[in-house]
Amino acid sequence: MIANQKEVDEAALARFTEAMREKLARSREKGRDGWHMPELCPPERLATMLVGHLPKGNEGNFLDIAILAMMLHERGAAPALLTRALAECNVELGGAAAEVMP
Repeated sequence: MIANQKEVDEAALARFTEAMREKLARSREKGRDGWHMPELCPPERLATMLVGHLPKGNEGNFLDIAILAMMLHERGAAPALLTRALAECNVELGGAAAEVMP
């Protein structure tokens, strides 16, 4: 293990967490809320949204994916939801990945 690995990990987590906070705040300002309420936002919807973000290559997409994963985690959603959402969305990850690879 690298001598400073814990410090590197902690610094990266702090930066990423702050970026997630800022992104969530911007979303709240736009009126987006309720992810924690199953009657407004079922876990299947969050899973579908996460899977839909996988082939995107836009700025901030890692944050979107991480935030959706955090929401699913906090809701105690089963990881199998992602498998079902992937099958239902029929996302072609191979083609999308090939487009962004140098």
